[in-house]
Amino acid sequence: MTDEHMPPEVARILVFVALYRREHGHGPLWREIAKFAGWPVAGRWAPLQAKRAYERRFHALVPYGFRYDPGVTYSANVTEDGLAAAIACARLQGAAA
Repeated sequence: MTDEHMPPEVARILVFVALYRREHGHGPLWREIAKFAGWPVAGRWAPLQAKRAYERRFHALVPYGFRYDPGVTYSANVTEDGLAAAIACARLQGAAA
């Protein structure tokens, strides 16, 4: 994965996850990421189709370095390569603007 192929929205999400993890000591929950990205949050009583669409958004982030750490917090994480590509993508977007 190169930074030229990473969509800007994905880069913003990965940087958000990394900064949140650095600040809080754990990654954000899925609903916090969805709120940041402006995605509709599929709550507990949402229809199955809405829940699957919600999950697909997160699964689409995995090739870019998004990870979901099961455990006590069930928090998100970003690989080092994914974060480096996201930062490079953000720099490219800033230079293009």
